[in-house]
Amino acid sequence: MKNWQKKDPQYNSERQKYPHPVPSRAYILNTFKEQGKALSFAALVKLFSLNRSEKETLRHRIKAMLRDGQLEERAHGKLRIAKPKRVLVGKVFAHAEGYGFFIPDDKTLTQGQDLYLSYHQMQGVMHGDRVEVHMLRNSRKGKREGKIIRIIEHHNTIIIGRLINEFGIKAVKAENRRIHHKILVTNLDKFDVEDNQIVEVKITAYPKKEQPISGEIVRVLGDKMDAGMEIDIAIASYKLPYAWSADVIKQTIAIPDRLSERDYKGRVDLRDLPLVTIDGITARDFDDAVCVKKTKTGYLIYVAIADVSHYVKKDSALDIEAVNRGTSVYFPNRVIPMLPEKLSNGLCSLNPQVDRLCMVCEMLIDFNGHIIRSKFYEAVMHSHARLTYETVEDILFNGNAELASEYGQLLPYLKNLKAAYLILRRQRDERGAINFRTIEPEFEYDAAGKIERILARDSLQSYQLIEELMVRANVCAAKFLLKQSGKHRPIALFRNHLGPSDEKMETLVAALAQEGIKLAKTETVEPRQLAKIIEQIKNHPNFDSIQLSVLRSLYQAVYEAENHGHFGLALEHYAHFTSPIRRYPDLLVHRAIKHAIHYKNELYVYSLKQMQQLGEHCSMCERRADEAVYDVVGYLKCEYMMDKLGQQCAATISGVTSFGLFATLDGQFVDGLIHISRLGEDYFHYDEKRRALIGERSRKVYRAGDKVDIIVNNVSLDERRIDFILTDKHLPFAKPKKSRRKKR
Repeated sequence: MKNWQKKDPQYNSERQKYPHPVPSRAYILNTFKEQGKALSFAALVKLFSLNRSEKETLRHRIKAMLRDGQLEERAHGKLRIAKPKRVLVGKVFAHAEGYGFFIPDDKTLTQGQDLYLSYHQMQGVMHGDRVEVHMLRNSRKGKREGKIIRIIEHHNTIIIGRLINEFGIKAVKAENRRIHHKILVTNLDKFDVEDNQIVEVKITAYPKKEQPISGEIVRVLGDKMDAGMEIDIAIASYKLPYAWSADVIKQTIAIPDRLSERDYKGRVDLRDLPLVTIDGITARDFDDAVCVKKTKTGYLIYVAIADVSHYVKKDSALDIEAVNRGTSVYFPNRVIPMLPEKLSNGLCSLNPQVDRLCMVCEMLIDFNGHIIRSKFYEAVMHSHARLTYETVEDILFNGNAELASEYGQLLPYLKNLKAAYLILRRQRDERGAINFRTIEPEFEYDAAGKIERILARDSLQSYQLIEELMVRANVCAAKFLLKQSGKHRPIALFRNHLGPSDEKMETLVAALAQEGIKLAKTETVEPRQLAKIIEQIKNHPNFDSIQLSVLRSLYQAVYEAENHGHFGLALEHYAHFTSPIRRYPDLLVHRAIKHAIHYKNELYVYSLKQMQQLGEHCSMCERRADEAVYDVVGYLKCEYMMDKLGQQCAATISGVTSFGLFATLDGQFVDGLIHISRLGEDYFHYDEKRRALIGERSRKVYRAGDKVDIIVNNVSLDERRIDFILTDKHLPFAKPKKSRRKKR
């Protein structure tokens, strides 16, 4: 028996695991401590008297110890115990495939990178968990890897999922695809629940590397295909607050239904000004109203915004709930509002032909689109009309004479609105704002609530018109707050959007080069460079994938207590002022503006630290809402396509990857994957430069923009995935169908 085998307390365990056992990790580390110096691999082999087979096993163990940060390599290949590593704190972001990423609170400690977490690391944690991590050596194609050393806080206490039966064992499979653990259920006897029904489970034991997660059913939601179930699942899965507390209901009931004489005092009377709201057909909460007058020097623009802060006071029950929600969540066919309906659709909504309290941003712009002056004040208004984007589009951009006549009294102001917009739009383009083309799905339902069609809702010019005025009001709000000075200066949230990092720019330059698009490397990236790219590719067959590459190069916009500008809009100052009914940061901006107007010599009610925390919270609420809506939209698309299985449809290839083709159905805003394995009797190579799949023998080429006929082959509600296959005429070496005509 070798000397190390006698001394290593884990030898027997090692001998049972491996055919050629070597010293355990603990013994190796203890050996380095005893030697008191760096040792080469050869020195370790000699020290442990290992044969050839044992030597190779030790080599693998040393590599693993280097990877896990227990050892580090010095000059001339010598090894030593790794110095204590900095402990990083952050959150786990899980991937549906089982691996994950660690997102540090301070990304400067990781050179702006998230750390890769292996499948093995993810066995003991769940999506959203707050953890401590050590950063390991470069791995996974150069990407930094992390090792979880401690769970600070579990994120998930409640899981929504489907009850499944695997080999006689009842478990719950989470609807959230980022939670890959199956939850063993321990109280089935207390509920009348069937397999495949959706349940809510409270976790009683969290996962460990060799112990499954377990929990108890709290309630049964019902069958997965029940109407509206996808939204109920999203609400529970993403922890979206949706019920009003007794205190909120009590406070809401106590608010008078009509304005009192006291409400009018100290406000500018704008009831005779022909302010109008312009929103979508289905909108019910109207945040903003506009009116434009022409002057000798330019245009006087009034942007009137619902005065939510008049009704929602700091630290009231309404305010606490609004903070908790952070934002309204707009699902197809259902809304979870930030404020109760009495406020969101009633007293705070700028409904037509009723008096409403508002905060006004009054701007004077010159004929070049520059803001000459602006001011903010409290007012009372009376909306003269509830217009829709479609109506305004027809009047101003499609020349609908009949509609123009119907709104004759408002027509001069609407024409001023268009003229001011065209000036502002030109100025926007001149400063280099990036004009991303966003297309959203529009669901059309029948009388029974079943989806009839899913259309692509493109942005109308009338929508861009209102958006441009809102952007200018937001700029004025940011500048107004930044002008305030003194120790009582009000603090609010700014809407910050940073430009791409050096690393992301390198990735973008490479992606654009594959499309034959040159993007010059400069020391500082300007928005106009990327704006030029988007304009250049607007008719490109690969537009969607190229635009996505540009979007991915940018950071997400966030709310912060200090102003850093908005890269995408090419603006140095930006805040959100125009939607306080549905966004909490806007409500904070209103409070700050009011403080500057009325109480500038008094201590402000928020500290910088409080505002920073609110910024982080509101940014999280926004992301949470976006993810929940995205998940529901994906589910609804799959549900809609369930009835189309086996059907042939016309489609257009919208994206090409190394694993297949993405195609969008013509006339329907639905995408599906044509996997590379379903492309006929040929082997296809992915050509990165041409962004194409090319058949090795047939030389058949598939590119974005190609028109194809597809068959809906498979739909997975759980994975939110739709699979297509091409019809024979689009496949290489497709075998002709045999004639059914009988031989004579």
